[in-house]
Amino acid sequence: MERELLAELLAGKQNRTQIKIGTETGQNALAESSVICSRYSVNGRDAGAVAVIGPMRMQYAHVAAQTAYVADRVGEMLTRIMREE
Repeated sequence: MERELLAELLAGKQNRTQIKIGTETGQNALAESSVICSRYSVNGRDAGAVAVIGPMRMQYAHVAAQTAYVADRVGEMLTRIMREE
């Protein structure tokens, strides 16, 4: 059950960053937290996500930018590795 809840929380549109605050997460355990999630792609296909779970009070613009940056780099590196194989 926890696996499905996590998958739902991390689901989103490809190459887009989502911010969910408090009850927007849909998870009682995260009602006092925020989730910033960025999806990444490998070879142009949606492949995974990088997420940060933190307090409701945080520098959203900064954390969202950093999360998107890491997701982009992960996607680029995995694409490079897949092409080498």
